Order: sequence, then structure tokens, then C-alpha cells
Amino acid sequence: TETLSHMLLKAQVEPLNNAPFHVDACLRALPGVHFGAGLWSAAVTKRTKTIANADRHGFYILINTECPLQIHAAEETLLDEGDAIFLSCVQDVSIIRNIAGRLTCARVDEIQFKVLVPDAAAFNGLVIRRGNEALRLLTTYLRDADDKQSLLGADLRQAVVAHIFHLLALTLNT
Repeated sequence: TETLSHMLLKAQVEPLNNAPFHVDACLRALPGVHFGAGLWSAAVTKRTKTIANADRHGFYILINTECPLQIHAAEETLLDEGDAIFLSCVQDVSIIRNIAGRLTCARVDEIQFKVLVPDAAAFNGLVIRRGNEALRLLTTYLRDADDKQSLLGADLRQAVVAHIFHLLALTLNT
């Protein structure tokens, strides 16, 4: 969890049972966007007000790719398989996963993303259901651009970041 907190999103993790917490994830950091996907044990993951205040820059989309996922932010929401929620990093949130399952998360730089979506903060808490075509494409793109792709050239890295930003913008606006 230390690596996840350092590279993606700071959070406090509390396992739901006596079994050790387990996460198996691929993480990637590119200029302006950090993302990862993986298997997550049953746990309560919290971004408390204290954590959110210390790690407040940017926005993120949490995509539930397996098993129901309960979100407590401004409202309580249940994400089914394939659903997502868009959140501001200033938002305190609790994520409850009752059984192990997979999820994908992408965090974008606030200043860069607001160039494309000036009213991005207005989308905080937006639930995007699995029928959204742009969400499905974003989910696939993030999975395929994982850490196994070398992305050695700066032009290629810039193109990947631009694609992620544009797919996220489309996801929010469709």
C-alpha cells in the first residue's frame, strides 16, 4: 500500500478480516497522469479529511472492473462491475470492498486537465455507468498502457497522456 500511496493516491487501508491485505497491481506514472490497475483484497480504503488536505491536487477516476464496490463520498454509491466515479482529490471518501476484486484508477493533474475541462470540479462525485462507450475505451486504454509498455520516446508519452485526458473528458461529457 505504500507504493500505491506514493505513486497514485494517498489512502489508509483497513482489511475487513484477519487475513493479510493483498494487492497485485501494475502502476504507471507519466507527466500529468498516474494510473494503475489490479486486484484488491476485501478492505475499507479511506481518504480522510486529513489525507485529502495533505494530498489535494488533481482529480481521479475510480473504475470498478470486478465485484460490487461501495463508495461513501458526498453520497453513498454502489459501483457495479464496469461502473466508475470521478472525484476531486480534495474529497474525503471511503471505499468498501467486501470481497477481493479488480479496479482501475487514474489520477490527472488538475491544472492540465482544467485546460481541457475547465469545469472539472463540477463533475466531482459523478457516477459513470458501464454503458458509457468512452468509459469502456478509457478502461481498455489504461489497462493496455500499463507498465509493460516501454514508452521510451517523449512524443509517444505525450500522446498517451493526451489520449487519457481526452478519453476522460469524453467519459465525463457523454
